[in-house]
Amino acid sequence: MPPTKHLLQYVQAFFHEHLAAQRGLSPHTVLAYRDALKLFLMFVSQHVRRPATKLTLNDLQVDNVLPFLDDLEQQRHNGIVTRNLRLAALRTFFKYLVAEDPLHAGQYQRVVAIPFKQRPHPTLEYLEVSEIKAVP
Repeated sequence: MPPTKHLLQYVQAFFHEHLAAQRGLSPHTVLAYRDALKLFLMFVSQHVRRPATKLTLNDLQVDNVLPFLDDLEQQRHNGIVTRNLRLAALRTFFKYLVAEDPLHAGQYQRVVAIPFKQRPHPTLEYLEVSEIKAVP
């Protein structure tokens, strides 16, 4: 059995091989994904009380992702759109992990299944007939 990669090796391969080389994403998109994953790993590091360099694939649980998404909204004051963009980046990373580390595929699939949050649509307002007639 070949030696397994460590978490940070998967992270590096995700950015260098998968996003840039295989998927051909723009540098700006790659940077946005980098920021999302960096925030997530910092959050998990604090949550499990271990440095990011000591995190393992077992730390990448849905039980860490959901509080992270809540933290984005509550503590960082991110809006729903930003939260969903961060989730999209995480989902892309976890989809990559499903293919690269099938032993933990069920764990990763639970994260991929997290739905995007719906934002409320603004109420459509209109003018009454009398208001329209009052406009010169």
